[in-house]
Amino acid sequence: MGDWIHRDFPAALSRAQRKIEQWRERRRPRTRIPEELWREAAQLACAHGINRTARSLRLDYYSLKKRAAAAARSGERAPEFMGILPGGMLPK
Repeated sequence: MGDWIHRDFPAALSRAQRKIEQWRERRRPRTRIPEELWREAAQLACAHGINRTARSLRLDYYSLKKRAAAAARSGERAPEFMGILPGGMLPK
């Protein structure tokens, strides 16, 4: 795992990086990456870019690109932040 850390490195990428590294340490040889990890990586790729995500998670760029495109088509995206201002929902 790369030791370079940037201040703008998203926490979600960092968490996914840890999950994948833990899976890699415990897996049997020639075992496929679990679908749930691919799904998370695809969502992150939609939010943070395919190249950045593939490099950070040490995944194949083209495999991630296909999965990210499928996630984008199906509407699977990383949850977006929505702020609500106080009093914004009160009746007038």
